[in-house]
Amino acid sequence: MKTEIPHKEIEKEELGIIKKLAESLGLRRQAEKADRPFPVIPMQPIELFTYGVICQKRTKIEEYDAELIPLDCLQAYKHAKDSGLFHKFEIWSVDEVSVNDPVIVGYIGTDFFNEKPCIIARWGNELLPLEVLIPEAKKIVADVVRKKKRLLKERLEDLEEFINTDSTTLKLSSDRVASLIETSSYHIDHVYPSIDA
Repeated sequence: MKTEIPHKEIEKEELGIIKKLAESLGLRRQAEKADRPFPVIPMQPIELFTYGVICQKRTKIEEYDAELIPLDCLQAYKHAKDSGLFHKFEIWSVDEVSVNDPVIVGYIGTDFFNEKPCIIARWGNELLPLEVLIPEAKKIVADVVRKKKRLLKERLEDLEEFINTDSTTLKLSSDRVASLIETSSYHIDHVYPSIDA
């Protein structure tokens, strides 16, 4: 089992050295960052897209029971929790996909629109790099889009057939019409505009 802790805890002694050096160089913001021993780096859009598509299952960390969380990942979680910077933690994982590397995600920000997810740790048998996961995520989204487009096309053809049917020979019930209209106006969730499939 491999693990990855993207932002390791910085020792207090090292933080003190960093702070003093930053202050002596006039780097006020760097000195302020040294007061926060846990580095907070929100996911970049490409990371959010990729892990969001591949790891669609979200579980509160307190309820995660799919497997044992490795020790160094638990230690990273404890450190992040103790920092007080995160208001909730989840484990993003998958059920039935070729990639099964769970990710501990901490959220900074207090409401949905200002929430910023941060990778705390991840583990798994392979720990594929982001560069390998991006094409996998694009493929998943492209497959979903193709399936939904096919379904939408079928529904629209049914609706068109209904519209062109002579009123004396209507074959479809009013329930069927309502269903056709509802599914024809169905929008595709989580579609990203630039997908190279």
